[in-house]
Amino acid sequence: MPSDATQGGTYGQVQFLDGSTVLGVADLARSSDPLDENYYAWISWVPTTTGSRTVTAQYLGTAPNAPSSVSTTVEVTGSVATTTEWTPVPAATITVGTQQLLQVKVYPTAGGNLACDATQGCTTTSFGKVRFLDGGTVLGEFDVSYDFGTGYVASMYWTPVTLDSRTLTAQYLGTVPNGPSSVTIDVEVSQ
Repeated sequence: MPSDATQGGTYGQVQFLDGSTVLGVADLARSSDPLDENYYAWISWVPTTTGSRTVTAQYLGTAPNAPSSVSTTVEVTGSVATTTEWTPVPAATITVGTQQLLQVKVYPTAGGNLACDATQGCTTTSFGKVRFLDGGTVLGEFDVSYDFGTGYVASMYWTPVTLDSRTLTAQYLGTVPNGPSSVTIDVEVSQ
């Protein structure tokens, strides 16, 4: 493909659309693989609604190259259902003033790996957060991270300071595309 001499030797740009909505424009670049003679342009797109979509890539052309376009239809589905479970399960009776590990595992209900948050890119902290509660009192929010032995987990240490029956809740807050989920357990805080 000849470069555009009037634009400093570039290959032009590609405009990406969702229906008639412009998602972004990216420069066309030649592959860095010397055996690959193709040209590529890309953007990141996080759909915000579900349904059938027509996504179009329009090559805008350059001085020697004519414009062109290609479209495809994609189906955007809803959130992936997730499951949250205690691991390990807290003891039914906890002693007041004694530190207790609260840890939950989060995974897609249908199985497989938890997807990273598409709006944040894939980093070690882009699997979402879990909010731990003692009744209605928020104990804290903690990142879900990958543990080789357990899977995708969030954990904290909690030290109860009063006696009583308690309901502990772990709420996975969800991400794009993972839906929220929660798990509760009743414990007795004793002397």
